[in-house]
Amino acid sequence: MTPLLVAISTSAASSTWRRAFALGACSGIVGFGGVIYWIAGVMHRYGDLPFALATLICAGLVGYLAIFFGLWAVLVRASVRRLGARGIWLAPLFWVALEWARGVIVGFPWAPIGSSQATVIPVVQLAAVTGVYGLSALVALVSTAAATLSLTRARAHRAGAACVALLLIAVCA
Repeated sequence: MTPLLVAISTSAASSTWRRAFALGACSGIVGFGGVIYWIAGVMHRYGDLPFALATLICAGLVGYLAIFFGLWAVLVRASVRRLGARGIWLAPLFWVALEWARGVIVGFPWAPIGSSQATVIPVVQLAAVTGVYGLSALVALVSTAAATLSLTRARAHRAGAACVALLLIAVCA
């Protein structure tokens, strides 16, 4: 998420929302393509669909899910344009809101970014209190802090990143 945040933020002033959407959607295609590629094989083998059709349906699902990444990128771009570098700190909020929408409203809760912490025992225990969306917020917050430090050396942003580091230490303790 950090490289995508940097790309969106550095071009926020000069690029269009379409470019931000394209960056996010391309990242979503790569991400979801790597996570749900196997669905084509399942539809082919157990659903008796021709492999080409199953692959096409799976690609359509990947493209549909990538829209959420694109929307996230547009929201981040808009907040950076409006608030400057401070706007990037809204990225975790946007991420979790869209992840929730994808899971609850759309009905496809697979692969929230918080599930990437399943094998990190000190961090995954946070899910007992916050659920997977709290883990997603933590992952997005750490990525945002890293992106912010690469974009600016302003004291407030360094302090924000330090607070994120302290939060991570507290979660792991």
